[in-house]
Amino acid sequence: IRSCPHNFIHKNYRKSFEQVPSNDNILQLMNDAWGDDTRLKLLKTIIDEEDRSMKYDMSARAIVIFCHFIGTIESVAKWCREQGCDVFELRGAPQTKDKNKLKEWEKKQKNLLYNAEKSANKNDKVTVLVSGDGGTVGLDMNWATHAVHWDIQFGQVEDICQKTWRLNRRRTESSDVCEDYCV
Repeated sequence: IRSCPHNFIHKNYRKSFEQVPSNDNILQLMNDAWGDDTRLKLLKTIIDEEDRSMKYDMSARAIVIFCHFIGTIESVAKWCREQGCDVFELRGAPQTKDKNKLKEWEKKQKNLLYNAEKSANKNDKVTVLVSGDGGTVGLDMNWATHAVHWDIQFGQVEDICQKTWRLNRRRTESSDVCEDYCV
């Protein structure tokens, strides 16, 4: 729940909380907790900065938010859409050994990243890519200026490095990559 209260009510995680009855009061508490999450205020600040920067800097600009849980991905993406952002959701690979399904997922993933990059270069709305585990390894996102690690697992430093490196390739090309860190 610390990552996002909406994980508590998400169908993928509900079994973990079976002992807690689901009723309107609990749902309201989860929604209130989400609305009061201080990370949303910080994210709003980053979105506003990007929006202002787009007015005078025509280079590609975007925010990539790395999440671990599907409920978090969906909630963050929905919230960013409500802020007027152009939002893309990158999910992890499907749990299958079917090579055709995996190739199809890979193709969709590349297409989604292509569209996110196109949006970042267009500069008419703040572009946000909300990424699950699918964005950890092997993808370049050098069109983005901010990496936000939402509900990372702190015991896995390699994952943090892998995710940050998706954007860090831009750092040698441009000085507009944000190097601020908030915990």
